[in-house]
Amino acid sequence: MERGRAASDGPDGAPMTSSDKESVSPVSGRLTFHVIIDHTHRTFSMDGPDGPSGVRLHYEMLVVARKQSKKLLDLDVRAETGDAALAEIQAHLPDYTFLGTWAEARDK
Repeated sequence: MERGRAASDGPDGAPMTSSDKESVSPVSGRLTFHVIIDHTHRTFSMDGPDGPSGVRLHYEMLVVARKQSKKLLDLDVRAETGDAALAEIQAHLPDYTFLGTWAEARDK
């Protein structure tokens, strides 16, 4: 039985060092943007790769949703730029209002 390659192994099967992992580019050069959607109020917020982590945003969203008895949805969008990510979300949710980042949306 042949052993499968570990996810941390390099292309030649040798273990990757931390410097090797840091040089690996993201999938197809795209950036990840975290989007939180409020279908009730037809609004959404979006945070880019320089903002808080998606895990932290998901947790904060759950806390706010529980406190305010809201039903919120979050998802990740991959795009080359923030403008491209925003255009993609607006194309899928044409009647929704963009509130800015999650921190800005919470304050509104």
